Amino acid sequence: MSSVVPLRRLLAKKKRELSWLTNGQLRAGGICATVMSNLGLERTLAGQGLTLWRAPVGDRYVLEEMRRTGCNVGGEQSGHIILTDHATTGDGLIAGLQILAALVESNRAASELLHVFEPVPQLLKNVRFNGGAPLEAENVKSVIAGGET
Repeated sequence: MSSVVPLRRLLAKKKRELSWLTNGQLRAGGICATVMSNLGLERTLAGQGLTLWRAPVGDRYVLEEMRRTGCNVGGEQSGHIILTDHATTGDGLIAGLQILAALVESNRAASELLHVFEPVPQLLKNVRFNGGAPLEAENVKSVIAGGET
């Protein structure tokens, strides 16, 4: 049975399982992803001592953020993974080969190797905003706090 492996699962594996990253090849202490990335990814990476830098949606913006932060791994939830040690665009063949190498090295099934965390439920919705610091507003803080429990 085949299944699509979401980017968040691939990126979360970086430090712990992919030897090309555990041997010191992951630069800047984290990865870049888009604002659409699941909070579960960020929490998982933080638990491994890694940072998730967020960029606007689009490979172009992820690559810009990667260059700004010095990261060599980035991607989008849609499945594009950018590995700047090999290319400056999201290249599925390169990313696929890296995952296959990890599978061979670990001698584990993809369903086991790539199951890193349960994504946090998320709702993506555009909201009009007139400026200021909306996340500092007490009513917004209250709603966020209620959603975290």
